[in-house]
Amino acid sequence: MPTDRCSTRASRAWRALSLLWLGFFVAAAPSLAQDDPPGRVGRLAALQGEAWVFDHEQGDWAAALLNRPITSGDRIATADGASLELQIGSTTLLLGGQTEFEALRLDDERLQFRLQRGRLALLLRSAEVATELEVLHPEARFQPLRAGLYRIDRLAEASDVVVQRGELQVQGHNLSMTLHAGQRAAFWREGALGDTTRQWLTAQEDDFTLLVQRYEQSARTAAAPPLPAEMTGIQDLDRHGQWQQHPEFGAVWSPTVVAVGWAPFRHGQWVWLRPWGWTWVDAAPWGFAPAHYGRWLWWGNRWCWTPGSHVRRPVFAPGLVGWVGPPPGVQVGKRPLPGAGWVPLGPREPFQPGYRASPGHVQRLNPQLPPGWQATPGHTHRQVPGAVTQWSGPFHGPARPQRESMAPRPAQPLAMPAPRPARAVAPVSGPPGAVSATAPAAPTSPRARPPMPAPAVPTPQAAFQGRAAQAAPPAPAAPVATAAPAAGAAPAARPAPRSDSPNGRQAQDPGERRRTPESRYTPRER
Repeated sequence: MPTDRCSTRASRAWRALSLLWLGFFVAAAPSLAQDDPPGRVGRLAALQGEAWVFDHEQGDWAAALLNRPITSGDRIATADGASLELQIGSTTLLLGGQTEFEALRLDDERLQFRLQRGRLALLLRSAEVATELEVLHPEARFQPLRAGLYRIDRLAEASDVVVQRGELQVQGHNLSMTLHAGQRAAFWREGALGDTTRQWLTAQEDDFTLLVQRYEQSARTAAAPPLPAEMTGIQDLDRHGQWQQHPEFGAVWSPTVVAVGWAPFRHGQWVWLRPWGWTWVDAAPWGFAPAHYGRWLWWGNRWCWTPGSHVRRPVFAPGLVGWVGPPPGVQVGKRPLPGAGWVPLGPREPFQPGYRASPGHVQRLNPQLPPGWQATPGHTHRQVPGAVTQWSGPFHGPARPQRESMAPRPAQPLAMPAPRPARAVAPVSGPPGAVSATAPAAPTSPRARPPMPAPAVPTPQAAFQGRAAQAAPPAPAAPVATAAPAAGAAPAARPAPRSDSPNGRQAQDPGERRRTPESRYTPRER
């Protein structure tokens, strides 16, 4: 009898301990998921003129790179006369010249932006994404209610908003209203603690309006590839490649023009970006989606890209490669290199992130693999001639990519070149004529921002002097043009992105250059 009592007590103790551990893991699962990096990212898709992205690691502004991923906390500034295109899945953001833009939040749940100054156009193609997006300004909060085309200008603590298509909800201090298609209004606060003031404006036209209209027309004529609409970077695939039907993997895509000896992940550079770490930035205008989604395969003596399983919202990966060989034993910007070289992952090979991620996130990164898959050593594409790309022996001069299936070897040390101002990136080797990555440089002294001229418009009210106002809102109508910038604004010699202060905003230059859809790429890339 005492033995039975002891066994009963032990059984109860084990049951209680099991429940305690189960409760711990259930409670820990949400926190692990919260630590996952976002699956949705933006892409710097096109640039005319000069633009900068704020480097949080260096505390300085760095030249913007095409195909650079954009995520929460990133800030972008454009020069006078520049224009920039930012893609986030099916959504497109167009920035005009002398604009400073901040992604307050860019993740799987919300898209929250702030326009410090300048001009922004939002082209929303998804009603679901429209409800997740909002532009937050001190004077008001702007949230689209449906897919459409919206423009927001910010000047001297005031927002000038135009709804060309769709509906926009405006929430201010003691103000709540909805703007409909064809309506335009300005919003500002009467003092730091005052209510939000609204002023109806008539439609006007400027160069930025024409730029947006041209972009929208070119986007309408572009063919939609057989891919999820929320996969960032798919808009350029049809322009630069062709689709074929693979007997096993279905629709596969291949680029039409590549350099001799080209292989995936060869022309570009690795850049350290939070929260992923080393992230590939491809040099080709079409290179974003094939580098961060799907897999590559060698078929018919050429490289083809398969998007993999159709997922409504694919998860971004920093670079779908397998690392081969031991690390070279050096650091770039205090960051260790993960291997001697890399090879594109095949359709059945898993991507194993080098950053902290929950099992669910890893599964979403590999939707083509069944649950419970086990990683196997080796990489299939190492047997493909020229598939392996090697570091250019960081700082030690050029090195050619390894051929055949031979193991990569560390490059022999050569004379170190003199450091030059550059981004903290890692060099990549390639065949003759390849686009080489910029070598890392010694850290430069942080600079909060480029020189900023004095504000041209001191008050919100002055920002709208000379613009045609009207007492009543215009009736909802067909899409209309938007207003020209305030007259008398002196153009800045270079961009004026601010560091932390909201002061220093400047009127826009009415002489901004026009950009045609074809000018998004250089002649060499077309």
